Amino acid sequence: MQKETRNIDALDHSAYYELYKLNGNGLDEMQAVMRGDNHNYIELALSYMSAYLTDDAIEILKLAPNDNEPMVHYYLYALTNDKSELDTAENSESLYCFPEQT
Repeated sequence: MQKETRNIDALDHSAYYELYKLNGNGLDEMQAVMRGDNHNYIELALSYMSAYLTDDAIEILKLAPNDNEPMVHYYLYALTNDKSELDTAENSESLYCFPEQT
């Protein structure tokens, strides 16, 4: 099913993530479609969060490529209550940090 979805909508990030989860491979493909942009990971994680799929949202955020993006860590802190995520967020570059955007 996800392969069919991917053929219809090649930019459906959730289809790539679900295939990665099912098969244990395809991470490179997913990362290529996400273009290394943390905001794509955040948006995908927010979709899973809104469906109460917290574990998936956490996994997606942990796959985000730029470790210096504060919003990734703020969301991880909100989901896990892990103080180290809050500390990392507060010590990250916040020049383009716009939480109200999501």
